[in-house]
Amino acid sequence: LYFMLTQEIEAKRLQRLESWLIDTLQKSGISVDTKSKDLARILRLPGFVNPRVNRLVRVIWTFPAAVDPELLEKRIAEELKQVEATPFTAAAQIPQRERPLRELSDAEILRIVELLREAYKPGYRQFIALYLSGWLAKARISPISAVKIVKILYESTQDGDPLKTRLSAVVYSYRKAGIDVDAYASEIERLTGVKPYGLESEIGEAAVKGRSGLQEILEEVLGEEKALAVIHELTEIIQVLSPYRDAIIELLDYEKQLYAVANLRRLVIARARRGERGLVYKERIAVVAPTQVIVYDNPIGGIRKYEVVFEGQTLTRPLRVGPALIEEITDRVKAEGLVYNSRLVNDVLAAIINAYIRRGKAEVRSEIEAPGFYLVDGKLVSVRYDIKYDVERLREALLLLNELAEVWFKHMQDKFATIVKWGAVAPFSFILKQQKQRGEGMWLPWLYLFGVSGTGKTTLGKIVLRIWGLESAHEKGGGNIDTVARLGHVLSMASFPVLINEPRGALMKEDIVEMVKSAVESTIARGKYVRGTYTEFPALAPLIFTSNTYLPRDDALLRRFIVITFTYGERIPIERVKEFTEKVEPRLQLLSEIGKCIAAQVKEEPSLLKGEPLKIGENLLAICYTIAGLPIPDWLDLTYTEPEDLAEMVIEDFAERLKELVNDTYVRFERIVRSTIGQDGGTVAERLQHLLRIDALPGMKLRGEYVIITGGLPEALKMNITLKSLAEIIGGEYKNYREGNRVQKIVEIPLSQLISLLL
Repeated sequence: LYFMLTQEIEAKRLQRLESWLIDTLQKSGISVDTKSKDLARILRLPGFVNPRVNRLVRVIWTFPAAVDPELLEKRIAEELKQVEATPFTAAAQIPQRERPLRELSDAEILRIVELLREAYKPGYRQFIALYLSGWLAKARISPISAVKIVKILYESTQDGDPLKTRLSAVVYSYRKAGIDVDAYASEIERLTGVKPYGLESEIGEAAVKGRSGLQEILEEVLGEEKALAVIHELTEIIQVLSPYRDAIIELLDYEKQLYAVANLRRLVIARARRGERGLVYKERIAVVAPTQVIVYDNPIGGIRKYEVVFEGQTLTRPLRVGPALIEEITDRVKAEGLVYNSRLVNDVLAAIINAYIRRGKAEVRSEIEAPGFYLVDGKLVSVRYDIKYDVERLREALLLLNELAEVWFKHMQDKFATIVKWGAVAPFSFILKQQKQRGEGMWLPWLYLFGVSGTGKTTLGKIVLRIWGLESAHEKGGGNIDTVARLGHVLSMASFPVLINEPRGALMKEDIVEMVKSAVESTIARGKYVRGTYTEFPALAPLIFTSNTYLPRDDALLRRFIVITFTYGERIPIERVKEFTEKVEPRLQLLSEIGKCIAAQVKEEPSLLKGEPLKIGENLLAICYTIAGLPIPDWLDLTYTEPEDLAEMVIEDFAERLKELVNDTYVRFERIVRSTIGQDGGTVAERLQHLLRIDALPGMKLRGEYVIITGGLPEALKMNITLKSLAEIIGGEYKNYREGNRVQKIVEIPLSQLISLLL
């Protein structure tokens, strides 16, 4: 549909109008190409041939008046409101099985007869009538057209069997397809003199078994090359792929007459060229063929994905790949060692999949393939997540949660409570962002757990994952997000949280930082051109970062995180860690009942997702306790308060690491230093001074009353921090320092000030 507008309008408004129009048509039950709202799509001009489908573009109906965009917007809005409020009554809403059947033109009928006449020989005639009429019935072509084809073939080849026998194949095929042949009985009798009633009973089981389809019959009579050409031309006329295991053929190059072929009988993918006898194979692309294609059109946006089932003579069972991009599907087939021509496989497979779609053999699903929770048309949708829960198991899970808070993490209950409340709402973060776009609510900041090792940061992240039944697939290292593509993949895998351990390598890259900033509050992670089309990838998953050594210094990035810091005083003893690993960790999977309960409540009452995110999480957990018949625990009211100056935490971290370095170095130089500071080993400050005097500490030199710190010290302390940032934190002076002919950046700090920090 094209509308001539009375005036130009801005692109965003035009795109909104087209989206509304598509929604209205879809909700009226009309099949619509959802990609037609792409503003960059090529306008096909009437009178010209669309080269993609080799079809003439023509005007079906036209009205010369221009439409005011405001009036059009109003009319579409009114129509959309009406179709959402009333049952479908339009003719387009009639189920496909009940819609009028298509009649073939006389030219199309005669061309089909010409294509099949050479193969219409004794021993094959009934098979041709049977499989051709089955194909026509599948394509919703009138049985009258099928009867005309069979009658002309019968008469023009001097078929010796009764015409009634051939027509029985037509009646059998159409009745099997659920089409009422009786409605056409009088016309069939007028054309042939045969009454069609009960003819289907003449087709025995033996007649419909043992053959794979029309292609097999044609190959036996005409040879494979000509059979493929006939199947291709029949497909162009019928406009629907054969329902049997006949070849799928799609034109690749007009000038060179090259075709992509998926031979479902031989189970190969090949590229072929049209010759004098038919289609001649040029290259064998793969030793498998796609026998099933499912297309996923994501209603929340994003690139179309495919699920393909491959079969091959060397496979012990079918290979199912996807949902994935075509390039990812071919990569998997390559990894299985099934591709013979890597250069051509992407283009050829894409052509075959598009033939499946264009010719009605693919299953097209308008659904989200990534697990999680979404808002679609104002309704909350859960994807691939079981929300059925058992109250008794829920009670057991909540008692375990209480045990974690009151026994194992009692020394940091405020941090535990904050993390668990964040985890309760985390899988709904994409919905919160969708609501925010509509001017409702606020987005969920991501978690950043920073500080000393051995304080349980990663375990706390795993507890969040176990609440939602998530395992190792949602636990990643920093290397899994260190490129834009890798981060985009992690963010788009599901709306559930992902735990990222030690992200410093990734978060020191500017493009990653900018993408993270956007993804926290935007529904889009990134956009890129895929096969010439700009495609956006959704930012579904919220991330939990844990790091022992690195805290980003970008204020804009930190404002998008809930930063929770862990100190040396919160270190968990080794014996306690071992006990937790043995007694508690195997039971964490019980927590998944909490996630199911939360999801069930939100599905039933989406308004629970209104308000401040952590408060939402607290309310959802409180509801679970009430359902389980348990009192709401006091610890659930606690919330961690982020320090006003995170630099203080870094100072403490620096001091503790420096103490460890001094003490470890003292052990190695004990014999030299002990004679100076005494048998008791002295204080840590005394050890520092004497080790500086003998130049034993890496990255530190004593120059009079000042200590010179070089880049070797952060490295020795395993702190991912620049010298300039270190100078700001410890109050030193960041400056150039000349030693001989060499000039380098250093931090200069009075020895007395450094000792004060150390103590």
